[in-house]
Amino acid sequence: MRERETSGTDWARIGLQVGGPLATLAMVLAFDILTRRGAAVPGPFVLLLVPVVWSASRGGLRPGILSAVFVMLYSLHYYSRAGSPLTYSGTGTAGVIAVLLAAPAAAILAGTLRQRALDGSDAGNAPGPQAAPMFIDAPLPAGPVGSIATAAARYASTVMADWCTVYLADDAQRLRCAAAAHRDPARAALMEEMQRLAGRTDGRVTPAGVWGGGTPALLEVDASALAALADTPDELRIYQSLAPAQLITVPLIARGRNAGVLELGNTVPWDDRERAVAAAHALATRIAEGIDGVRLARAVEDAERRYRMLFESHPNPMWVFDAESLVFLDVNDSAVRHYGYSRDEFLRMTIMDVIPDEEEPGMLRSTERAPASREGVAMARHQKKDGSAIDVEIVSHALVFAGRPARLALVTDVTDRARTRIALHQSEEQLRKAQKMDAVGRLASGVAHDFNNILTA
Repeated sequence: MRERETSGTDWARIGLQVGGPLATLAMVLAFDILTRRGAAVPGPFVLLLVPVVWSASRGGLRPGILSAVFVMLYSLHYYSRAGSPLTYSGTGTAGVIAVLLAAPAAAILAGTLRQRALDGSDAGNAPGPQAAPMFIDAPLPAGPVGSIATAAARYASTVMADWCTVYLADDAQRLRCAAAAHRDPARAALMEEMQRLAGRTDGRVTPAGVWGGGTPALLEVDASALAALADTPDELRIYQSLAPAQLITVPLIARGRNAGVLELGNTVPWDDRERAVAAAHALATRIAEGIDGVRLARAVEDAERRYRMLFESHPNPMWVFDAESLVFLDVNDSAVRHYGYSRDEFLRMTIMDVIPDEEEPGMLRSTERAPASREGVAMARHQKKDGSAIDVEIVSHALVFAGRPARLALVTDVTDRARTRIALHQSEEQLRKAQKMDAVGRLASGVAHDFNNILTA
């Protein structure tokens, strides 16, 4: 397959622009010859509007207007009096006026509809060189990646190309066809077969050999290149049935990562190649952004699920409380078991409700300083539902919970550790007292011994 030269002569496009006016001129000459020979041609101008519309819809507004000019000139001759050129009866004048209005109107209408279909612009906007497709301005549908690919394929096959396929990459960077659509409903079964074949488990390297760094490519398909599009004989058969004259392939790049490939096919060359490639690139960007958004949402959901699992299954009490109101926002099962309050009771309480009355002033001072710091470690005394007091070590971290500033706290009950420390301290005090008494006893014994020696001397 070779890439189409953008600087060469586009004979196909020239043929579409010239063919319509030539066909109109040929029909005008044929009707004139038949009329001169006395043949009755009922409603010739109704028939002549057909090539006018065809010229505008296939070649553009200028070929349509040129065809309309041929028809209007013929009407001036057709309705004039015999032997008196440009002289008209009342009926002839009405006929000329009708043709002069209908022919250019038909050309303008067909040309405008063609331009809007090509550009994808809104009905009230005049088409321009930089006009973007309608799909680019409309939000992609929310939902799984497959829904985005399907919506994009259906849109592109309606206003941008004869058919469209969207290939998505897996973690191994293998492509699988996620969606395929054709402008012709009769080709729906063919596109379903393509999606089934290109979505097999072994994947494919790239459609049309395109991956690259995000650069779209307009490719011209000839007989020798058609086989390069397919991986299997079945796919080759489908491509042969589709008979593409040109393909546009655009990698789907999201945050520097290859997410897939958009492929557009047309049975005739695009009239405006640059505009078609730009529209395909814009559509591919929107698809990639939508797919990336879905994957990011899934990653966030996975992270939240892992956090919830860690939070709920942690053996130590944990809770989240509002940094301003100190209201409990969430607690884990360990907190419920350890403190004796139910989850609903916790969520109706504040941090101050688990603080003994004598500890509240110090707790208030510490909570006033806590939101200013991201992390903190503190010792405190808490009170359970049964009234028993416990010593705790609290490690807290600032976060945003449901859009509000909050803190996540991990609570460790150190009551036994504190009691052990107190008991150890008491034992040390008793040991020191015993050592002092022993020293005093030895001193007294020594003094008594010396005094006894003096008396007996």
